[in-house]
Amino acid sequence: PVVTVQENSPEISVSSSNTESVALPSSVVVGSVTTVPMSVPAAETTTTTSDTGNVSDTVMRSVPKIAVTATPGIVTAAEKAAYDKAFSLLKQSRYADAALEFETFLRQYPSGGLNDDAWYWMAQARYVMREFESALNAYQTIANYFPESSRVPATLLKIGYIQYEMAAYPEARQTLSDLLERFPAHRVAVSAETRLKKMDREGR
Repeated sequence: PVVTVQENSPEISVSSSNTESVALPSSVVVGSVTTVPMSVPAAETTTTTSDTGNVSDTVMRSVPKIAVTATPGIVTAAEKAAYDKAFSLLKQSRYADAALEFETFLRQYPSGGLNDDAWYWMAQARYVMREFESALNAYQTIANYFPESSRVPATLLKIGYIQYEMAAYPEARQTLSDLLERFPAHRVAVSAETRLKKMDREGR
């Protein structure tokens, strides 16, 4: 897959600010961070696999050790500069470098106001490189911890795509159907419908 990064792209537009607040605990952990209060296990998580045996409900083993803070703060000039640096690498199609730079950004600004965007673009970079498990975890982080983010519809679409690629067809169908139910008028709904029709033709 190829990601074309454009300011007005239907699926992957960039937002320079995020003032949405999420009603979650003060901090939660994805992966194995041990330096912040934890509300989920820090060790590798035992996952439940789907009927296909290929995709787990949560993918933890390949997750960067990054804390997810519940309430984003004000975006500082230094934070914006660090974010722009990572995004610039993405625009240059330097996907591996961009993913690492966004990971560094999330470690450096765990309560930043651009965190959902950073998780999203890190996921996009991993997705383009077909690092599906890492991408899936990052997308799931957005869906689970930033439910009010404008990134959620496109995030659900990509989760469904990854589940399809990993042959978890029941999960893919459920994710895409949920997307259509929750965001029927969103621009990515057309892509979800197209993929579901393809699955119908394939008998999946």
